[in-house]
Amino acid sequence: DENRVVVGSSDISMPFDRSAGGQTCEQLVGIHFTDIDIANGASISDAFLTFDVDETNSRCDVESVDECAATASAPVTLKIRADASDNAATLVEERADLSIRPKTRAEVVWSPDPWTTEHALKRTPDISSVLQEVVNRPGWREGGSLLVLLAKVSGDGSRIAETQFAATPSLT
Repeated sequence: DENRVVVGSSDISMPFDRSAGGQTCEQLVGIHFTDIDIANGASISDAFLTFDVDETNSRCDVESVDECAATASAPVTLKIRADASDNAATLVEERADLSIRPKTRAEVVWSPDPWTTEHALKRTPDISSVLQEVVNRPGWREGGSLLVLLAKVSGDGSRIAETQFAATPSLT
């Protein structure tokens, strides 16, 4: 279903979800962080998202292991932005909840290497420019919420991160 929103998944498939009944679904991924301890207008020197690798080119949770292994190794480029709001609303399972939100102009492009080791921690490039745009908003307040968005730019690969039993994704 196009523009369907799923909240609370046990993993994050960036950008393709291949477990939906054998179908491949390109998705916009949203990660909601609360109680952000950054004051309005504070200077952010660096910031990163860290993910715990869930599926690799040798371990997959879907029926088509060969396809999964190929996509875990295939190139993919993702664009990282944020919800351009003073205090990002909680994700809801409403059609197009992520796609209709205003996005930051700042963006960071990430081309993660193939994920080959389960539970390895993988970090994005510096996303401070994206966060800086949000905390510079006149209505931003310390303790607010932030929604980080990841979307496909190019490639047929996918990277799948754990969320259920890990302390990731994390924002540092």
